[in-house]
Amino acid sequence: MSTTGSNEVSLHETWGLVDYLDSTVVQKEIARFRQSEATMMAILMILEGDTLVRTFGSVLYNQSYTLEPSKDTIAMIQSKISRDTWALIKQGDLIKMAQVKVEFGQIDSNIYTLRRRHDLDTMTNGDQLQFERCLTQYFHRHIFEGSYTNAVNGDTVRFSAPNKISGLSNYDSYWVNGYFGTSHPFKEKDAVLLINSITKESSWYNWSFNNNRLVLIPFAKETIKVNGEWKETDEYVLSNENILLVHH
Repeated sequence: MSTTGSNEVSLHETWGLVDYLDSTVVQKEIARFRQSEATMMAILMILEGDTLVRTFGSVLYNQSYTLEPSKDTIAMIQSKISRDTWALIKQGDLIKMAQVKVEFGQIDSNIYTLRRRHDLDTMTNGDQLQFERCLTQYFHRHIFEGSYTNAVNGDTVRFSAPNKISGLSNYDSYWVNGYFGTSHPFKEKDAVLLINSITKESSWYNWSFNNNRLVLIPFAKETIKVNGEWKETDEYVLSNENILLVHH
């Protein structure tokens, strides 16, 4: 824990949203945790002195505010999505992010936590696209990397840094959908793109973990009947096939 000369706890740090960065890794899910407004606003925050210098969210970024670090509530920030007001509150060596019902002067029951994440400083060194690439690699490293056995044919399948895959059909790389932005055609299901970089062919799969088992289910384009004819939409649905991989 860093302090200032007056023994006041220093807030100068990269702060990470526990309810997203930690929960996605522990639960091995992304889609479920991306829906909160806190995630859309501030997966990471950079605090320097009396300023919230920059935010990185799944939708919004580059917000900045003046802080009052000597107070418990160090800032009141406004979401550009809902226009709701959020309070940033010091609590020990954590920061709580709580929605404020201004008209009632009350704090909402949905309270999120940010902790110091010096280990993620490199994510904040570039623009929003660089942040998204770094965060996707974070998911690769902490959720997928490792060796698996294909339950059908016994082949060894490896997910390795930075986004390589071997032993699964002709795929040699992969890229997890991090649910950035607002266009999401996978109906709130986790998705990973498996790629053959030689042929440039690729396929989207739904992924889910159950203990040491990783299940991959191919996505197929949704079709609907329009004026008696079947037409593809921009949405995806699950097919009836699956691949079961068991983590070593």
